[in-house]
Amino acid sequence: MAELIYRTNFERLTGDLLRDERLTLHQRAYILASVKHETKNKYEPVVEAFYVSPKAQERYLKSKPYYPWYGRGFIQLTHLENYEKGFEVVHGRPPRSRFELTLFRDSECMEWDNSYEIMIDGMLDGWFTGLSLRQ
Repeated sequence: MAELIYRTNFERLTGDLLRDERLTLHQRAYILASVKHETKNKYEPVVEAFYVSPKAQERYLKSKPYYPWYGRGFIQLTHLENYEKGFEVVHGRPPRSRFELTLFRDSECMEWDNSYEIMIDGMLDGWFTGLSLRQ
């Protein structure tokens, strides 16, 4: 059953990438490979360290210097400043409060379409590595 879900996710993601006119063929391939790695073949938005027990995950995440702004989504959006950028991608404006940004972090950034747009903008603009996919 899990394989069917992952295959469906893979098909949906590849369809989204193929329809996205902002991307070249090489960029699509790089993004797909990155999602494969970051999600451990699930091809869906995930929370950092999703593959370990809940207790181990909590311990791991709380040890991170960027906690509670730990990885979420297709490409593991991390750090407060990247969540602020992601919020702006989804809402078209900066967050008005920390509360609004926290709600976004805990739910909206994990929604497929939002996670996809955050991933594409972040990778094209170099949020995650400091290098833009355009380079």
